[in-house]
This record gives sequence, C-alpha cells and structure tokens, in this order.
Amino acid sequence: MVTGTATVRRAAGPALAAALSMGAYCLALTVHDSYPFGSRSRAVNDLGNQFVPFHAHLWDLMHGNTTGDLLFNWNSGYGVPFLADFLTYLMNPFSWLVGLFPRHLADLPVFLVTLLSIGLGSALMTVLLGRLRPGPAWPRALLSAGYGLCAWVLRDGTADPMWMWGLAALPMLGIAADWCLRRRRWVAGTLLVAAAWAGNFYTAAMGTLAMALVLGLRLLLAAHIPVRDRVRSLARAASMTATGVLLAAPALTVGFKAGKASMPAPEAHYGGRPPTLDYLAQLLPGGRGQVPAPHLFIGMLGLLLVAAFPFMRGVPPRVRAGWYGLAAGVALSFVWKPTILLWHGLALPNGSPYRAAFTLSALLVIMAWLALSYGPRPRELMAGAGLVALLAALCHGRESVGAATWVLVAGSGTVVLGALVVLHRPRTGKGPAGEAGPGGGASPGVGAGSGRGPGLVPVRVRMCARPPWRS
Repeated sequence: MVTGTATVRRAAGPALAAALSMGAYCLALTVHDSYPFGSRSRAVNDLGNQFVPFHAHLWDLMHGNTTGDLLFNWNSGYGVPFLADFLTYLMNPFSWLVGLFPRHLADLPVFLVTLLSIGLGSALMTVLLGRLRPGPAWPRALLSAGYGLCAWVLRDGTADPMWMWGLAALPMLGIAADWCLRRRRWVAGTLLVAAAWAGNFYTAAMGTLAMALVLGLRLLLAAHIPVRDRVRSLARAASMTATGVLLAAPALTVGFKAGKASMPAPEAHYGGRPPTLDYLAQLLPGGRGQVPAPHLFIGMLGLLLVAAFPFMRGVPPRVRAGWYGLAAGVALSFVWKPTILLWHGLALPNGSPYRAAFTLSALLVIMAWLALSYGPRPRELMAGAGLVALLAALCHGRESVGAATWVLVAGSGTVVLGALVVLHRPRTGKGPAGEAGPGGGASPGVGAGSGRGPGLVPVRVRMCARPPWRS
C-alpha cells in the first residue's frame, strides 16, 4: 500500500503538467476558433498538403484499403517509394492512433499527435527537473507546462507533427544523461536514446546535443567528484548514446539513403542574425514579428525566475555563471552559421534556421527550476522583476512587442511575482554540505553546493545524503 501511494504521488506531478499544458492548448484553440474546437482549419501548408495525407495513407495501410504497402505508395503521382516517408514523418508513436478513427476524420488524430506530444513532453520535463534538483511536484509541473507550450511549440512545432516528438525526446535524453551521472540503468537509458532517435532523428539530434552540454556542465560544476569518476560518466554517456543510435539505425539509414537519392532541395541561404533587441524580445510574451528569430518564450513564471537567478546569493556564483554561460552560448550558437549547421545536421534548412530553439527553451526552464528550488527571497524576486521590466522597456517598439506584450508582462508578471512573494517562507535551516548536485542538483553523492532549501516549503535538517525536503 505504501509503495502504491508513493507511486501515485510520483505520478501526480507529471500528470498535472500534462493536464495543464494540454488543457491550456485546447483552451487557446477554442478562443481562436481553431479546429477541432472551431471553424478555422489547421490543415494548411505542409500540414494539410503532406502530413495529413501521409496519415490518411497510413490509415489505408492499417485497414488494408490500398494497393500499396510500406515500401511503395501507388496513390501518389505514378507511384513513389514510401518506406522513407513513413520512417521520417510517421514514426511519432502517437501518429499510429490514426487507425482508431474514421478515415474522413484524419485531421483529428493528427491534432492528437500534437496534443499528446505536448502532454508527454511536459510530463517528462517534470521528471527531469526533479532529477536535477528534487522539490515539490506542483511548481515543477507549472514550469514544465511552460516548456510544453513554449513559443517554439506554438509557432514552429505544431505544424510539423513529427517534430513534436522532439519535445518529449529532449527530457528523455536528459533523464538518460542523469542516469549516466549516477552510473546506473545503462540498458534503460539506451532504450530511451533509441526511442528518441527512432521517433524523429532530426529533433533527437538537437536534443542530444543540448543534453550533452547540460551533462558536461553538471560534471564541470561537480568539483568534488574525482576526475576519474567524471570520465567514467562521460564514457558511459557516450556508449549509451552510440548504442541507442545503433538500435535506431534501421530507421535512420533508410531516411539518409533516401535523402541522398532524392532531388536536391533549393540552396538555402542564411540571411544573417536578427537585431539583438528583436532576438531578446522573443523572451517576452505577446505578438509575433516578421523578423526571423528563435522563438523562446516559456511563460512569465519561468521568465521571472530566470531573471532572478543571477541575483540569488544562496546559489554558488560558479553555478549561476555556469548556467547563464551555457544559455548564452547556446543562444549565440543559433545565430552563427557554422553552429547553425551543427544544430541542423550540417545542412542549412529551407525555411526557418532556428528549428532548434526548443532546446534553449528547455535550458531556460531548467534554470527557472534551479532558481525556484533554491528559494528566492522577495528582494531577489524584485530584482528579477526589474530586469524583466528593463527588457520590456528596451524592446519597446519592436515588431513582436505589441499591446498584448505589455498587458501580459504587467498583468501576469505582477500576479506571478505576488504569488512567489506570498508563498515564500523563511528557511528554518540548512542541509548538510554536499547535498546539492552539480549545477544545483540535489543528487546523492553527486556534486557540491549550497544546501539552501526552497522558500516555498518548510526545511527540515536531516543529517543524511538525501535532500532535506521531498516532493
């Protein structure tokens, strides 16, 4: 009974994150009169011309209602190979739900691919945040909902159902990397890597690179861990990743060979980095400008905590500098052509060159959780709010900053700030040294840092290697 209750408690946070993110997305579609809650169709451009027809053909294959098979599709033109299309566009596991619906409602399961990917990504991010630094489930769920509904999802991901698997793949890869840090569950981690890469190798490669950077930072900050043990963790991560990718190789090699054999796409040209203020404006809520830039917004709760993070004296300076340095480095890599090529598999994409922006959104959510788990004081929160206000003032007049931005920053920002200040409770003690994991994570036996507990819950001093508070 105790084990069952503990399992339910552990599942409550991820379930809450999934429910919040999916519910908010459905509410937004209803407000905007969008399918399936309104009259405005989602099936436009590539979504309507490619991905819905692909799902309809998958329905035909499932029901034996076509003359083709997985290898060849006779329903397109005079017949075209289909296996590579299936492995590239239909390997999101939620795509296979199409067989449960009538064929004429193929738009509905395609919508569910997006919706369920948002929910799964949010739930898995809740788990990952808890592994980076344990804490109450409900604030992790709130921040994870911001990840599931980040600007990249709303402006880039929802039109490409296969990319939405990357939203779930990134925290899966982060969990696998955390197991490497703890030197456990090599087989399970390998299977997570394989699932991430098989579902969509394009976004999985981006997520792998991002989580490799996070793992490297955590090891770098874990100064008390012997160098030999850190090297072992890196070797474990390398072997886990290589084996997972090899398990997914049957799906990957077909796509790679088909890509080489296909007609070359028009040559893409990078138009140069966006103006700095237009780039920074993407951290704010509200409008959408015509200036191409990475879409980053993660919600006002996350933005306020990220802004407060550098002012938190309870967080070791090297931890603050490390995470901010990583985020800044990733942000700069999005606007430098050589690293843009690195993020996109050495091929400059046609269309937006900022398809990896969800990785930076994930880093910002992680930083927000680290800030919240250390328990920001009211004056530190006020400093963060001042930084957000300064950012909004500097970005005034930018195309993506409109009336809605000011309403959301002033309105929701004030509510979030007030809630954090009200919920703050004075800390009653400090945990033993060595509780905080690398980069602020409270991993047993991993890393060193402040034992400062969160200001949202009472802290009890317990002389053990576990954190002094539990979710």
